[in-house]
Amino acid sequence: MIRSPAALLRSPTARGLGNLYAGTLISGSGWAMVLPVTPVLVDHFGVSPGAAAQVVTAYALGRF
Repeated sequence: MIRSPAALLRSPTARGLGNLYAGTLISGSGWAMVLPVTPVLVDHFGVSPGAAAQVVTAYALGRF
């Protein structure tokens, strides 16, 4: 059975899942913006790529 979008928005389960999916999408896009920062850290602070990767990894562990 096909439901209309308006009927799905009234369902508490659909609203809850929509909120979870939206939060996951926003969180994932935020994390995707952090990864390209590694070369910038290397150039700006004059550190090795390994040290810059450790900073990004520490940030990732802190998010969990």
